Amino acid sequence: MYKFVIKTILIAFLIVTMTANLTLSNLNLVFNQTALNISFYDEIFLEQHFYNQLRQWMLFRISTELPHGREGLPYFEKGLTDNWLRQEFLLIMNQLFLFLDGESDELPVFRIYKFKEAVMENMLDYNSFQQKEEVLDFWLGPLPHTVRLQDVTSPIFLWSIRALLDLLKNAMYFSLAFIFAFFGLIFILTKRIRETSLWFSASLFASGLLSFGISLIMIELIRFSDTIHSTQLSMIAQGFHQDSVSILIDSFANTIGSYLNIVSLLSALIGFLLICFIPIEVEEITAV
Repeated sequence: MYKFVIKTILIAFLIVTMTANLTLSNLNLVFNQTALNISFYDEIFLEQHFYNQLRQWMLFRISTELPHGREGLPYFEKGLTDNWLRQEFLLIMNQLFLFLDGESDELPVFRIYKFKEAVMENMLDYNSFQQKEEVLDFWLGPLPHTVRLQDVTSPIFLWSIRALLDLLKNAMYFSLAFIFAFFGLIFILTKRIRETSLWFSASLFASGLLSFGISLIMIELIRFSDTIHSTQLSMIAQGFHQDSVSILIDSFANTIGSYLNIVSLLSALIGFLLICFIPIEVEEITAV
């Protein structure tokens, strides 16, 4: 009798642990498809017309904070297009993700000189390159040719994020290994592949429900977290419209939530279907 009890407790423990690992796998999958995916940001920025908002904000800052910035505003408006901003943003994000992924130790560089080149291409009223360069330097004055990300953000913070992402990546590999290991251990305990498959299906179903619950909580955490709130206030203080910032944050939260909901429902559905279609007699189940 005691052997049956011990076996039941072990199987229950393995099922719970497998459910937790499957849930972590769901979260990791969504995280890689959203927060670590450049297209995720690009699609939301396009949808919310954020590139245009960023353009208007940059033109406003140039015209109000640089001594002679307003004089060159007509040319800045032609050179600083939404598409140009988008291409530069994607380039910077690509450099950033290469760094965070450990493929490069170089932090992104904001290429201010590329903006100057784009403006000079539209200075058709000026004949020579030297004349364009002199006038542009007069308008833009103290703007440097490049700005390194580490000059405006703490390098320690960025390296900490890189270390954390590396830890999460390794945790994902361990999680997948544990899932296979737990499946094997349950099979050793039950000695029946169909019963083992049934318990795995139950774990998959449970992980889907758990992931769905986490997605509902996570959406609210994103919206009301102190970090997000501070970022929102900072953007508003910089001159962005409050409604636009709120809509942008909601778009990020809702999109991440939608991804996780889809993955969660698929996990639950696959688990449920497997439970329904695995042929097994009640007597075969050794642990209930």
